Amino acid sequence: MEHDALVYKVAKKFRQHLHGYDLEDLMQEGRLAVIRAQETYCPEKGSFVNWAYPIIQNAIMRMLHIVCRVFWVKCLQMQGLLTQFPLGETVQIYN
Repeated sequence: MEHDALVYKVAKKFRQHLHGYDLEDLMQEGRLAVIRAQETYCPEKGSFVNWAYPIIQNAIMRMLHIVCRVFWVKCLQMQGLLTQFPLGETVQIYN
């Protein structure tokens, strides 16, 4: 892909937040964001790199936010601080 260098530049800033995922996962999310950026790009707004950079950054941060939330819920379940109800509702119990 032609914008892999841009995606790599953004993805490597988030290396410390990988939580078991490798850089390629972030790169894939960034590549999907480039496709979304290409669909919404308007040449009158400036260069494509300036347009795509925040879109790529937001997509990677959204992915990491979801991953961290799942990790946090799993930790609470393992510690017995989180109980699941039959309808899928999650309630936190403090001791």
